[in-house]
Amino acid sequence: MERRLKVEANSSLLVKDSSSETRKSSMDVLTVTKGLLAELSSRTRKRKSLNPEVLQKQKETLEGFFNMPLEAIQQANAYGNIEEIIHSLIQNSKDLHEKTILEILLARVAEFRESIPMAMVIEEAAEARIISLLGKATVLDARLEEREKKLSFLVPEFSRLSKEEENYRRKINS
Repeated sequence: MERRLKVEANSSLLVKDSSSETRKSSMDVLTVTKGLLAELSSRTRKRKSLNPEVLQKQKETLEGFFNMPLEAIQQANAYGNIEEIIHSLIQNSKDLHEKTILEILLARVAEFRESIPMAMVIEEAAEARIISLLGKATVLDARLEEREKKLSFLVPEFSRLSKEEENYRRKINS
């Protein structure tokens, strides 16, 4: 009973105020989730279906996770908590359509769990590559400017030499 009161007290953090929608911090969501998971595990052992209030709290907690950025979920390592909530909702759902959606959602969460770390590594590598390329572009721009200056000096010189050559050819041919 004490655990239930604690879960309900923690879960009350997620109750929405109709006048203002606020997003809860990662720590708030994780605290509530841990309480709900403890409640779930104790009830799962008894194999009783959860009451509608607990199911609603799970849905609200899940919604809280979905309002978090993926980076925050990754940093909090909350995928396991999300998956446990979804498993619980699947087990306690009587609606086949809802179960199907939850199973698809569970597959997507597993996919994100695997792909987000790799995507973050790719992003970091791309950022490093961009910085490197910007440095190289600066160097190449400076070299190009230097060569353009040399070329601008050589064009009149080439023109002068071409005229001189033409004059010599005329003298030779005459």
